[in-house]
Amino acid sequence: MSPLLTVITPTLDVEDTVAATLRSIAATAQPPEVEHIVVDGGSKDRTIAIVKDMAPQAQIVEQTGRGISQALNLALQRARGRFVAALNGDDAWCPAGMRRALDVAASSASDSLIYGNADLLDPRTGVRWRRAATHHHLDRYMSLYHPAMLVPLALHQRLGHYDEDYALAMDCEFVHRALAAGTDFVHVPERIATMRLGGRSHEQNAAAMREFERSVVRHGLRRPLSARYFRIRQTAFHELHRYRWFQRVWASLRAPARSAAADTRYPEP
Repeated sequence: MSPLLTVITPTLDVEDTVAATLRSIAATAQPPEVEHIVVDGGSKDRTIAIVKDMAPQAQIVEQTGRGISQALNLALQRARGRFVAALNGDDAWCPAGMRRALDVAASSASDSLIYGNADLLDPRTGVRWRRAATHHHLDRYMSLYHPAMLVPLALHQRLGHYDEDYALAMDCEFVHRALAAGTDFVHVPERIATMRLGGRSHEQNAAAMREFERSVVRHGLRRPLSARYFRIRQTAFHELHRYRWFQRVWASLRAPARSAAADTRYPEP
């Protein structure tokens, strides 16, 4: 029987964080309900040794210098799960929230895209804040969070895999494509994942936002001038988030990251 979920984990020199990622997956689901595919971009540290030790059942695919979009697509070619989730080697799931999302997925329509909320964590400042996801603002900014999404494999088979012309905003382009195709989006109001800031799309935000602008126009969700306005606004907003004082102010306006919604049975990543 095919698993309910395929987890795809792109990795590159993440020996300091990948153990927390693997623990969060193991605490959420076990084979045969889940299969795990790790696509490594040529790690020179102990990343692969940690994966082999902590997740011996994981499939490890080597892929050097070709980018995250291709890494995700390599794994999608091997995926057997009804749903696919992408969880980077420096992010982690909230097991209780993801279990709730999996329960919803198991009883949902075969091509419904399931998504939940996320905490954002800046490891430089230690500030954490909660983001409530919604698919209703996808024409303005990326209001979904890749580690907190369950994408039906059937949807990838119908719409195609990740567009490798998008090096940073491949997840944005895919959800824009899904939205334009009339896909059913289902929100699970739980914290599903913690995302660590500092990845390529965060550090190269201006370039990522240009890809976002290109995608939103391409799929007919915004006219060019309107898309440019929101791209400039979001780029400026992102730059403010580099400052600890702004992060603290912004976090104070959000639900406390360590609220009753957080799953305290497992260590925070």
